[in-house]
Amino acid sequence: MVLLLVVTYAFLTLWPGTYNVDNGSMRPGIQIGDKVFTSSQSEYQPGDVITFTAIETDGAQPLVVTHRLVGFNDDGTLITKGDYNKDVDYPAVPLTTSDVIGKVVWHVPVVGGVQMWMGSNLIFVVALTLGLLLLYFVLSKKPKPEEVLTDKDEEPAEAELHPV
Repeated sequence: MVLLLVVTYAFLTLWPGTYNVDNGSMRPGIQIGDKVFTSSQSEYQPGDVITFTAIETDGAQPLVVTHRLVGFNDDGTLITKGDYNKDVDYPAVPLTTSDVIGKVVWHVPVVGGVQMWMGSNLIFVVALTLGLLLLYFVLSKKPKPEEVLTDKDEEPAEAELHPV
């Protein structure tokens, strides 16, 4: 059972092309804390939910964003929008298909949130895991055969004397 949980967690967190959703711009379909799985495509169509890298402000580090492709500009750059947002995205650097990581092929609720929580609480998670392992080994320790007493191995109790 534990092995199954470990393998499932490893698959959901370490598989290439998986990303945690940390905001609600794609609600209600994709929620905060979901994990999205992407697959690179040869071309993308309006309506596809895609994960891409974008620079939101000049000089900022690129962000990984999951939004819907709503169309193309005349110059071939992409127009994207979060389903929950009123307006389309206006990145500082226009998006091209080379910025696209992949199309979202499916998502798993909650897993990304658990992983984000564990990453930000790493010391707590490690301490809890070690504590649970210690508890498991203490509770599962079987006594050595020489430590087990049987009824015939016990010494007889001394007779009690009662005053007459």
